[in-house]
Amino acid sequence: MSGHMVPTPHSGPLPVPSSSSFARSASVSTQGFDPSVIHTFDIPTTEESAEVLEFIGLVSEVSEVSRLVYERYCNRPDPEMNPDDLMAYVSGHLSAVEIPQYDNMSPREALRDIGLNQQIRDAITDPEFSQIFESESLFYWAKDTAEINYAALLSRQKLLKSHANQLLAHKKKSATTRSD
Repeated sequence: MSGHMVPTPHSGPLPVPSSSSFARSASVSTQGFDPSVIHTFDIPTTEESAEVLEFIGLVSEVSEVSRLVYERYCNRPDPEMNPDDLMAYVSGHLSAVEIPQYDNMSPREALRDIGLNQQIRDAITDPEFSQIFESESLFYWAKDTAEINYAALLSRQKLLKSHANQLLAHKKKSATTRSD
């Protein structure tokens, strides 16, 4: 792992953001089996941004982590020759949980301190799954969760683009049919 990817240890939690909004995002509504229940959420439309990092679980409560990781990625030396992608920088950041300063913290505190959101902290440290949790390191679970969330985001983006293209093709076809 490259040295430039590991964050500088800090003491105490990072500042809390006043709000979280995606600059480049699409608002998505989903409907489950119950048609009266509609869930709406924002999904980043780019594959690489600080908003993507927030979406995959960095920084819902910790304002600067996603921006710092993304800036570190954008400012990497010689991007044309640097093989590290955004997720390599996320992995480097998350590897901080292996620094000795975290040895005396609970897993939940360590995950909070490195900037993972409450939902991820709750999922990883759920006592119901403690035997599974204990089968791997805290870093493994943090990295695995971020990678799965990123893969899910890319899959959702692909699905949304496909759906949008189908809608545009249908509108184009309808407009052509009407003008004939």
